Amino acid sequence: MKIHLDKESHIYRLEDGTQVKWSVTAVLRAAGVYTHQATDYQLQLGTSRHELIELYELGMLDEENLDHRLKDSLKSYVSYKKFVTWKPKLIEHSLYHPRLNYAGTLDILTTDGTLIDIKGISNSPAYRLQLGALFGLLVENDLPCNSAYTLHLQPDGTIASIKNQMDIASLQEAFLSFQQLLYDVQERG
Repeated sequence: MKIHLDKESHIYRLEDGTQVKWSVTAVLRAAGVYTHQATDYQLQLGTSRHELIELYELGMLDEENLDHRLKDSLKSYVSYKKFVTWKPKLIEHSLYHPRLNYAGTLDILTTDGTLIDIKGISNSPAYRLQLGALFGLLVENDLPCNSAYTLHLQPDGTIASIKNQMDIASLQEAFLSFQQLLYDVQERG
């Protein structure tokens, strides 16, 4: 089923225009697990970093005209890429879980089934639940996933760091925890 994310409103809609009730982030916020309130600047920077990585992976990035605030994020990512051999299968791809009525956008799914979520330097326990929720979306949409991690871009341009590494069993457990949060949030209204 096709789904669209309106990047301005952060609302997911199905191809018939129906609004999806829950996003991964909305569930984590409503459950009180994800409490960080980003500023408008931080939100825009995060969005720009994701677009940067997507354009880089697609070979469409205009590095000469890149905003100076993103150059170190790119340098951090490129340094990391020198040490990995994976190829992207999906980049910035929105998915929907019809049975549980939630949606989310994965940052990168590699051809070998690794889910990578791009982050800034901060880390949060909520990220493991977020990876579990994205794993649930992949499973529901018949996309193989056998591991996941968050990739933290460094603001000084040093190599990006890997955190929250999860194998298939950890992802399944995190998805079940996310699913319980979703049920709890839905019951509260």
